[in-house]
Amino acid sequence: MKEMKEITPQEKKAMERLYNAILLHALSERAMRALEEFERKGGKKLMALMELEERKNQSLAGVNVKESGPRLKNLGLDLSPARPPGAQVIKVGGGELDDPAFVAQFAESIARMKRAGAQPIIVHGGGKALTQLLAMMDAPTQFVDGLRVTDARTRDAALMVLSGLANKKLVAALIGRGVDAVGLSGLDAGLIRVERFNDALGFVGRPVSARASLIAAWLAQGLTPVIAPMSLGADGEIYNVNADHVAGAIAVAVDAGMLTFVTNVPGVLGPDRSLIPHLSAAQVEAMIADGAIFGGMIPKVRAALEALDAGVRRVRITDLGGLAGDGGTVFTRPTQH
Repeated sequence: MKEMKEITPQEKKAMERLYNAILLHALSERAMRALEEFERKGGKKLMALMELEERKNQSLAGVNVKESGPRLKNLGLDLSPARPPGAQVIKVGGGELDDPAFVAQFAESIARMKRAGAQPIIVHGGGKALTQLLAMMDAPTQFVDGLRVTDARTRDAALMVLSGLANKKLVAALIGRGVDAVGLSGLDAGLIRVERFNDALGFVGRPVSARASLIAAWLAQGLTPVIAPMSLGADGEIYNVNADHVAGAIAVAVDAGMLTFVTNVPGVLGPDRSLIPHLSAAQVEAMIADGAIFGGMIPKVRAALEALDAGVRRVRITDLGGLAGDGGTVFTRPTQH
């Protein structure tokens, strides 16, 4: 056997994707052909490929993959089945999607992220369009702590706007920029399961689970999921779910490297309207108590903190300008500061 040489970053990335596909049982025949091709090119990756093949066989046989991880970690590969490499969750508000110029710039930003190797997962709202439809239906609009009170008629209107018009317009814009976007909702394949938030809010759900393996499979195929937040409850009812909460649940499920909330403001602003670059949980609660954080920003910052508590490494609130760079207010766990 030839001596094992250093694995290049490109080869690491290819092998990560290959492993994810094998683990998800998604590419068996293609995966084996790829393995053979790696081996054919001089044999310098044979040792790594034998490790991957062993790992695949153990996984398919039902062996706990964590037990066979240390030797693969020595190769410098992140082979966690719940963490698609480069995954980032981006939540965009429905109000911003009413602006064609915003949508075009957002789609171009996502295309650049894809070209740079990121794997964005997009979750969107439908706020203004939904409010307009409800006005046409002469249905009242009421919010409690940034969450829309939802009766059956409001729920059905939300389903039409969020899973229909808002979702497909965003998918069309992304495809126009060369992104292989696929429009979905939390209902599809039971992607997001929820429980009723409380009786006062009606058909408003709180996420309790997300099918990370499905999302990872879509990413492994080069697709960009565009997810509307309408989701399914254990009682069989369809629920309107705050898109911030869905984004947080997905980020936790896939162990995303970053969760970004794209809003119409550059981040959380202080009393003098200047951007606050970092916030702790204690500072957030104090700002809510004194009214500095209010309305729709309350569920955003609380969703950010909940995501951190559940394991997301970094959460950011920013506007479209900040999405392309390092702008916005960043929330991290205390151990990272």
